[in-house]
Amino acid sequence: MTSPPFRAGTAAAWSWSAMPPPGTLRIGRRGRAEAVVEWGRRNAAPKIRGQFQRVFQDVALRVVFRSLSRGAADSFDWVYGHHIPWGPARSEAAA
Repeated sequence: MTSPPFRAGTAAAWSWSAMPPPGTLRIGRRGRAEAVVEWGRRNAAPKIRGQFQRVFQDVALRVVFRSLSRGAADSFDWVYGHHIPWGPARSEAAA
């Protein structure tokens, strides 16, 4: 890429002659844009699921996560199931 024929930031140095001919930016941009679209299509293709795969995956994940959550509830009882045996309030004990 060539540098502009004027100093950046100065409005007085700008001229129409410094602009590339019409259509050259579009031609250069089109090739790159098409390549980016094709790359995105190739990158996303393995992620697209069919209807059978989508239903199977949803059911399988639901079963797996439910079974994992049941086991996790039992193993975390010591964290969430504790109880502090509070005695009577001080005002009640003094009376």
